[in-house]
Amino acid sequence: MFNNFSFLFYLLKEKCLGNTGFIYIVVVLVYVLILLIGLWPLDFFPENEVKWLKGKDGVRFKGEELSSRYSAGGIAYTPDPFFYQPDQLCEKGSVSIEILVNPDIELKKARARIISFYDNVNKDIIFIDQWKSYVDVFYQESENPSNHEYKKIGVGNTLLNNKISMLTITSGGSGTFIYVDGKLVRSYPDIRLFTENDSVIGKRVILGNSPEATNAWSGNFYGLAVYNSQLAENQVLSNYQWWMKKEDSLLSAQDALISLYAFNEGSGLLAHSRLGQQNPILIPEYLWFKKRILLPPDFSNLLKPNLLKDIIFNILGFIPLGFFSLWCLFKTRKWKSYHAIFLVTIFGFIISLCIEIAQIFLPARDSSQADIILNVLGIILGIILFNHFWNIINRFGRWEAQSR
Repeated sequence: MFNNFSFLFYLLKEKCLGNTGFIYIVVVLVYVLILLIGLWPLDFFPENEVKWLKGKDGVRFKGEELSSRYSAGGIAYTPDPFFYQPDQLCEKGSVSIEILVNPDIELKKARARIISFYDNVNKDIIFIDQWKSYVDVFYQESENPSNHEYKKIGVGNTLLNNKISMLTITSGGSGTFIYVDGKLVRSYPDIRLFTENDSVIGKRVILGNSPEATNAWSGNFYGLAVYNSQLAENQVLSNYQWWMKKEDSLLSAQDALISLYAFNEGSGLLAHSRLGQQNPILIPEYLWFKKRILLPPDFSNLLKPNLLKDIIFNILGFIPLGFFSLWCLFKTRKWKSYHAIFLVTIFGFIISLCIEIAQIFLPARDSSQADIILNVLGIILGIILFNHFWNIINRFGRWEAQSR
């Protein structure tokens, strides 16, 4: 038994610990592996998964549930904010939105963003999500909220597989109303989506995804109309009939119509408004998104399985970095132990910071302060493990020498 332990110790000490080249190779492999995992799938210019429908009007969005885990889906947006002509009606605090869509699937795990209205600082003001067959409308009650919390209203059993649905949301002084296929299905008399002094003017629109490209929606988008007023019930029904036929007649409340998109171009990078050349929707060749750098830690969902999995992965992934980096510095014998520990910790922090900053260019990854904290914790655990390992090796070496 003693001879077996002695032989194993000899292999570990002389062939591994004593082999400087072996240690350097291991350290390099650890760093390369961490960079690959942190920046996977290395797709800094992902294709925008939005295509024109063949043989009919509309565009198709391919959402994340129909592609790989790291795919961010597709997106389309208005590069310029909405504006209105001097002769157009402008009702402050009022808006009407008409959307003609056909979802591919009823989402079961995550929300998918159908449309967002955001301001000049890229903050969502109003957005509409799909969850299962539900339509949820999110809004903020104040013009300058202190946080990013949203109120939610909505209606279920609306977005069904392979069924074309027309959603109309109207909001103003009399409340907020949700219509499906021209029929009123839910009313909120005490809720308005915009405050009294705000409106859709000056806002931009994103279709099929969130500004960060983290909530991809999947399905066909056939039409969009935005009004700077609150449509009445008879106007909603009249407009639904127009969308079903798309005749040359005018929509109701034409004087308050900001933009109307029928997506009948069939090709190209722009979907034009029927009102003229203003406010075209851009369908970029590559995915466009705006990430926030180093999001603050969010402890509200700490016990969710997916979050716990990320926490464990971020800690365990950096333990080898701390372990083998300190091993490499100890081997050179040019650093005192506390200097080596400090250097490894700082260098690991810089590696983690660089990965998190680079992740703002990857739509499927999130740049987070929490990841850096967890990575540094993993490095510290790796340093502790190496110190224990190094002490065991030294004690075993002394014991072997005394036994001879």
